[in-house]
Amino acid sequence: MSLPALSLLRINRCTGTIEQVALLELAYKISYTLQSSELSTCSFALPITDPKSSLIQPGSLVELRDSDTRIGLFKVVELTRRKDKDGVFLEVGCKDVLVTLTEKVMFSLHQFTGLNVHAVIREVLNTPEDGQPKQMDWVLDQCDFGDLVIDYLFENVTLYEALMSIPRNWTTGHFWATDTTEYPWRLSLLKTSDCIKSEIRSGKNLIDLQVLDDYQQMANRVYALGKGEGINQLNLMRAEDLEEPDAPLNGNHYVEDESSIEKYGIIETIYTDRSIERAPLLLQAAKKYLAEYADEHPTYTVKAADLFVDTRNPRDKFVVGDMCRIVDGELGIDYRGRILSVSKPDVTGSPW
Repeated sequence: MSLPALSLLRINRCTGTIEQVALLELAYKISYTLQSSELSTCSFALPITDPKSSLIQPGSLVELRDSDTRIGLFKVVELTRRKDKDGVFLEVGCKDVLVTLTEKVMFSLHQFTGLNVHAVIREVLNTPEDGQPKQMDWVLDQCDFGDLVIDYLFENVTLYEALMSIPRNWTTGHFWATDTTEYPWRLSLLKTSDCIKSEIRSGKNLIDLQVLDDYQQMANRVYALGKGEGINQLNLMRAEDLEEPDAPLNGNHYVEDESSIEKYGIIETIYTDRSIERAPLLLQAAKKYLAEYADEHPTYTVKAADLFVDTRNPRDKFVVGDMCRIVDGELGIDYRGRILSVSKPDVTGSPW
């Protein structure tokens, strides 16, 4: 017999374990959105008459399953009591348990110099307060960028903001991965794979396809500015390339894409981020912007049937961060791109 889609859990701080509080068999309107660049979310409704509704409190943990596949662990962040034509019920909004890292701050200045990325992540997770780490829920598991040494400075940010900013401007493919099957939970920073993991094809699982080509942000010469004002504002002149240590120092106030310039002519823009205080980090940000906008920048929004529910074929499973192939003869599309977001509106009512 399969488990219900939702389980209510809690942390037992005395034993350092996760305990099951209840199975939410009467939950309905279960939806989720998994995202690569923001906290994933899920929501559901529960009849007020269900005795288990009283067990759900702000901060409760919810484990979500989709057709026997574990989707993840979420924290309750919003409770709404509603009455409409369908009855009286409780609406529950949740965010990925990474949200716990938004509840602890790095007050004032925290500077890390001469450390590799692995050590910086560990130091952020171990940010102290009164001699003890501020948080005990997360530990660093893997880091594929342990040899990369970058200096960082964080000022009045949450632990989550600090961590997410570490690889934010890298051109090297990366993603954050979590393992919440054990406690404390594990966080990893991994390299992306360019192997095709899934496929959406007309006549098979493609339902709806939209391709948006937005040329408004196209730029093939990017001037970049960081902290400061006027002639003292940080720029790219003689900036060191952290991802290519053997490259010469940048010789201009800009970076450019020669092949794009040859194709479209020079299209300039100014990229400004005053939170960046070091030229090498500003160069990373400018290169990332250039990589994204020097050429056509289509966004593919696809509605597809979730055949994995029946087939259990890995090619039918859509995972945020994986490479996916989209094939449609009528639009002349044979495209491969990375999945940025996956949403499902009704896990139990419309599992496909």
